[in-house]
Amino acid sequence: MKTRLKNEAKSHEVQVQPTLPSKAHEALLMQVFRAAKHSFDSKSRTHIFFCSLAPGVVPRGVGEYPDGAYADFQRHAAEAVKVLTPAKVKSLSGTFDNVAAASEPVEVEEKREPTPQIALSTSNSLHTHVASAAEQASLSLNKFCVELLEREFPLLNKRSFDMSSADVRKMIMGVKAASGSEKHSWVIRVPRELRARILVFANEYKLSAPQVCVFLLGSYFDKHPQRAPEFVAAK
Repeated sequence: MKTRLKNEAKSHEVQVQPTLPSKAHEALLMQVFRAAKHSFDSKSRTHIFFCSLAPGVVPRGVGEYPDGAYADFQRHAAEAVKVLTPAKVKSLSGTFDNVAAASEPVEVEEKREPTPQIALSTSNSLHTHVASAAEQASLSLNKFCVELLEREFPLLNKRSFDMSSADVRKMIMGVKAASGSEKHSWVIRVPRELRARILVFANEYKLSAPQVCVFLLGSYFDKHPQRAPEFVAAK
């Protein structure tokens, strides 16, 4: 199994269903869920959920994505509440705002972060070709590129499993870099999850995300020089 398969696996669980000693424990846990606070560490790009339950007892959950971090928080909060005595549960319940116990944990609204960017350096001709195809498809240049990458990257990823790492790297590095007046620098905004998958792939082969993206854009138009992708043009 290749390394990236393990790295790409992540839980989308956003709820836990803990077995707690009593209804009072369950009610307290719901209060803890509703009182959870969210922060985002921009340096590590990590989401953090936490709640001060008692002095020295602060359940936390961390993760690259808000849903994963919140699920991690729920698990730790459930373990913290589960071991409390009935007297302690009653005491702590009064420290929270008077919020009715909910049947479901609070939904987490993802904090809006700037969409990640990938800086590309291509030939003027490739940029012109991509822009022309985007116009034919009645899409913005950025949306066209994102949809093309979402279509082509999984195919590259699948194809790489039948090749040696050296051949994958050689294939992608084989794209001739533009220089001088032929060089065109531009930026695309890519959904965070797609960018993460491309980065994992690139790191495995000692490449950069821009190199992978330029290869995908260039190789598609090498195969289809006269038309836009069917899945985009059909929209």
